[in-house]
Amino acid sequence: MEDFTDASSHDTCKARMIKTLVTGGTGFVGRAITRQLVEQHETVQVLSRNPLAVPPEQRVPGALYVKGDILDPQSVAAAMQDCDAIVHCVQFPGAPFENPSKGWTYNNIDGRGTEILCEAAQKQNISRLLYISGAGAGQGRQQPWFQAKDRAEKAIVATGQQWTILRPSWIYGPEDRSLNRMVDSARLPIFFPIIGDGQQKVAPVLIDDMAKV
Repeated sequence: MEDFTDASSHDTCKARMIKTLVTGGTGFVGRAITRQLVEQHETVQVLSRNPLAVPPEQRVPGALYVKGDILDPQSVAAAMQDCDAIVHCVQFPGAPFENPSKGWTYNNIDGRGTEILCEAAQKQNISRLLYISGAGAGQGRQQPWFQAKDRAEKAIVATGQQWTILRPSWIYGPEDRSLNRMVDSARLPIFFPIIGDGQQKVAPVLIDDMAKV
């Protein structure tokens, strides 16, 4: 398989996961991961602030949707009860555009939210953690996105449990809103702006490949 991710891992767990909690499981990336886990006959719980309000197109048949807020320690602890593993890929509504008035920022959701999740996972002795970070993390960059990812990665490693951190580049697929929007714009009979000098390298990752990894 091609090495299309920048990954850091401490991966000694050989046993099949019995029950996995997926945070962000109603989003583009999390939904694909949930689908893969269900197809592999895992018992999967998807964290949602309002499980009853998750629309059919965001649900994966075979997964159980449980109530919980990544910023609420008690609800997070309740959602992960009896779980063996956690796949953490939560995003705030409207990402990548932050909304500080509602607390929807990278530092709050990715940073503080991951710390809350990890603290609860330690208390319940969750044996396996997998975090979807991003390319460019771990380099001490000062932008909010990178700072939040670095903070989250630090919390994952500090649990002392078995962990894997994936740092994929641009993830694309049929349900990807960002790349598909750019493709639609590029088809219009107008000039399409290219930021930079055109020499930047991007290694897009297909969502199906990301989910399998």
